Amino acid sequence: MNKNDRIALINSYFKLHSIVDSDILSYNQFIEEGMQKIIDERKIIEPSVLPVDVDEFKIKFGKVKMSKPQVIEADGSTRAIYPNEVRLRNLSYTGRITVEVSSLLNGIQRDSFLADIGNFPVMLRSKYCHLNGLNEKELIDQGEDPYDTGGYFIINGVEKVIVKFEELAENNILIQEDSKGNKVAKTFSSSGQYKIVHSLEKDKEDVLKVRFSRYSFPVVLALKALGLTSDKDIAAFSSHNGQPMDIVVLNLYKFMDVKTQEEALERLSKDILTTATKEQKIEQIKEVLENVFYPHVNKQDKNDNLYKAYYLCKLVKKYLMVVEGFAPLDERDHYLHKRIKFSGDALEDLFRMSFNLLINDLNYSFQRSIKRGKIPKVRVLVRENLFSNKVMGAMSTGEWSPSRLGVAQRLQRINFSELISHLQRVSSSLSSSQTNFDARQFHPSHVGRLCPIETPEGPTIGLRKNMSMLAQVSLNSNNEELEDKLKDIGLRPISR
Repeated sequence: MNKNDRIALINSYFKLHSIVDSDILSYNQFIEEGMQKIIDERKIIEPSVLPVDVDEFKIKFGKVKMSKPQVIEADGSTRAIYPNEVRLRNLSYTGRITVEVSSLLNGIQRDSFLADIGNFPVMLRSKYCHLNGLNEKELIDQGEDPYDTGGYFIINGVEKVIVKFEELAENNILIQEDSKGNKVAKTFSSSGQYKIVHSLEKDKEDVLKVRFSRYSFPVVLALKALGLTSDKDIAAFSSHNGQPMDIVVLNLYKFMDVKTQEEALERLSKDILTTATKEQKIEQIKEVLENVFYPHVNKQDKNDNLYKAYYLCKLVKKYLMVVEGFAPLDERDHYLHKRIKFSGDALEDLFRMSFNLLINDLNYSFQRSIKRGKIPKVRVLVRENLFSNKVMGAMSTGEWSPSRLGVAQRLQRINFSELISHLQRVSSSLSSSQTNFDARQFHPSHVGRLCPIETPEGPTIGLRKNMSMLAQVSLNSNNEELEDKLKDIGLRPISR
């Protein structure tokens, strides 16, 4: 392939693709799927304080929608507004979010309405932007540069870009050595509002334990409490080349007196140091295993934790293969173990925080009215400014939380190259004050994904990077579609 062929190939690529395609697709996926997923996480709210004559009161949330940007003029009229006018008038390019809300009193629907919960930023050139689908002449008529890539936001007349950030992959098994030289298998288990680090290691007596939150469970007891009570099955699922590993056999022998799931739950409940009764402690352990223990592992049926047991066996097998020298330690800096988070991911976190704030305020206002002897209508308790202020405050300052700063930044337009560089920027979650020599170096797995040249001098060298010009990042796939494809090539699910 000669020089002219390469130029023609690159030109044809950019006629079909934009460098911010992945960012725009991420935003579209969040609006179309992510918002509804967050609403469904807290679909039903049951206030804890109720009047004496009321047995049950529920607040339900249904479908969520976002409109394209509009402006309300002084005379009360509403019309579509385009980005150039938003810039000139120092406005925010946002859409209105509405959610279906209903309340049930003693099982009978009391009211149902469409709640306007507030504004949410619209990414330029996304599906919800008025510029989407316009041709070159139409873009010029709207005062826009037809070569502008989009992929950014306008907040109070200021162009803002959400900087991509890289972090360790969620729900991935990573085996490394700690500061004492002990091998530890860590999994950042994430599902919805649950984000919990789990670590698997063996103690001085070679007892395998999984630690998470404030709990520390022996692996064998955890497996049996999850429903995998057969020692033969535990040995088989965690074996290497069909042979049970010595440490697994040792652990099974240590807890050989535990035969049933109930006995395992009782043994685990003894470590809970509270004044609760035995039955209450067992219920607490069941709830922990159901919701907090590896929450990312999907359950096939309600209260069926057997698949978590299979996952834990898989984790034990991989961990012991590294401990016994059959497999190497994982490279933390390999991009196999990292993920780049786009605007859609950052906005998903922001939406979840803002919506939870709205729900907590709604719950508090409802209970305050109940204590005054009234059963208020839910319609009057929804404060839309609460949601909007949280979202717009974060977009204006770039502060998502006290530990995450500089997420949204003012878009640099010194020249076109600076604009492209800022839109492609990737920030590491590591602190620039730490040495982290390995994290700052260019890893072979970066080739074709990250630019080997574009990184600043100084404290952030190697921690602030840029995506390659031709790099495209795949989004989260549909699990059901993936399962169907795996079944087509011969994979069969584990049966009980």
